[in-house]
Amino acid sequence: MPSHYFVNGKIFTGKNERDFVSAMKVTDGKIEWIGPSEQADAPDPVDLQGKTVVPGFIDAHAHPRLLADIAGQAAITIPEVTNIEEAIAALKKQAEKTPDGGWIEGWGWDETKLLDGRPLNRFDLDRVSTERPVHIMRSDFHSSAVNSKALELAGIDKSTADPFGGEIQRDENGDPTGIMIENANRLIENAKPKKTEEERIEGIVRTGRRLARFGITSVAEMMGRWNDLSLFRKAEKRGFKQRLVLYLLWEEVKELGIRRLEERDLTGRIRIGGVKLFMDGTISGKTAWMKAPYPGTEEKGMRTCTKEELLEAAEFARRNGIQLAIHAMGDRAIEEILRTFEPVKPWIDDGPSIRIEHASIMRPEFFRKMDGKKIALVPQIIFFFAEYESYRNHLDGERFSLAYPLRTMYEQNGYMALSTDAPATTWAEPDKIMTSIKAAVTRKAYNGQDINRAEKISPEQAVLLFTGKAKEVCRLHETGRLLPGYEADFIVLDEDIFTIDPDRLDRVKVAATYISGEKVC
Repeated sequence: MPSHYFVNGKIFTGKNERDFVSAMKVTDGKIEWIGPSEQADAPDPVDLQGKTVVPGFIDAHAHPRLLADIAGQAAITIPEVTNIEEAIAALKKQAEKTPDGGWIEGWGWDETKLLDGRPLNRFDLDRVSTERPVHIMRSDFHSSAVNSKALELAGIDKSTADPFGGEIQRDENGDPTGIMIENANRLIENAKPKKTEEERIEGIVRTGRRLARFGITSVAEMMGRWNDLSLFRKAEKRGFKQRLVLYLLWEEVKELGIRRLEERDLTGRIRIGGVKLFMDGTISGKTAWMKAPYPGTEEKGMRTCTKEELLEAAEFARRNGIQLAIHAMGDRAIEEILRTFEPVKPWIDDGPSIRIEHASIMRPEFFRKMDGKKIALVPQIIFFFAEYESYRNHLDGERFSLAYPLRTMYEQNGYMALSTDAPATTWAEPDKIMTSIKAAVTRKAYNGQDINRAEKISPEQAVLLFTGKAKEVCRLHETGRLLPGYEADFIVLDEDIFTIDPDRLDRVKVAATYISGEKVC
């Protein structure tokens, strides 16, 4: 690959909050030199015409395989769907496009966004079809709703016991309502036909193109299956360009009896980076494990794994030199993680050993307990932005003020990254990084409501949390900064993200995306 100079730009290197240059040289897919444009000795440079350039975004917690899976399903989310009647209509249209006998599928519903003020149930979905199964995932992908046919195919009836860490919601007579919570979703997933490998590969390649349009050049797949390593590597040969770090679901690792990972599993552009468990559920679904009950209830959420499982997974991670990622949103869940690992020494030298995914309700004492533990925090401010009603309704004043304290996290914890968790929120384009950056900088929800403005951060800090700091959390040491020796993963923006009115940040578009020096979008 020949050398190319890029000149006359405002290039944010990602080294720190203040480091900018105007030119860089790319050779063989890597940054060879950075400096002032006057020193760029090249006959035919790429003129950036004053545009802003930043390192390619690293989405440290997302679900590209899930994004691929839901492509083509009915979107049961605002603004297209605002009530149950519109949801039923959308699913009936989906049924017309679904082959005979196939499952009618959708995603994105959130009862707090529906004018009816309640979730869809099996009786609603029976109006779509009584002969074909209907399955729609909630926006957080921790709950779902199914019709009577789907319950029948999954073998779920009045006598079916709730699985550990899950609930089959029932009416006053004990009959299933069709709403499946947390681990109960697996009963439905096990009953559904599996996509072919070819279908999955094609979907992943399409998803890679989508991510590139939003400037995402590296991504962490946080719901990894063992076969996904091979699947993503095959997709790479077919045009999936992003670097990808795979976090394997601990439950499957145990089921398969995997004890030792090979060197080839841990290296390359597509590689395994860790194992993942779930400590609790979600705030919007009131299943996040809290120290105190949710307002107006006696419910404190749900614990979904044991201390023994945490330690067993940690030992596997230590043995294989990979990270342990733990989903935890409630303050009780986070407290339990910190208590469990208080006596455990970090086992990784070049990054965090433990990642707390979401870290939604962070009490001040938690930061003191994290000192020296090499624990990363990976929050998603898009949740607070898009799911304002759920957070306002499900949190009291104190816990609302403790939600996603980004400024405090940035100042008090060494390892931190912002991320999207796409597609797991009530927003049409959750993987559009600029929306998350706007939310982090303004601390306003989608409707303009205040979401703890005292915890807002600067545009430079927000970009670092998607680039130079995200690379440390994911141990992607080869990317995330535009400095000599790093991969030339960068994006060109159509407006200056650092000087634009913060309320317009979500309107900034990616004009071009480069991965290893190649323009991919």
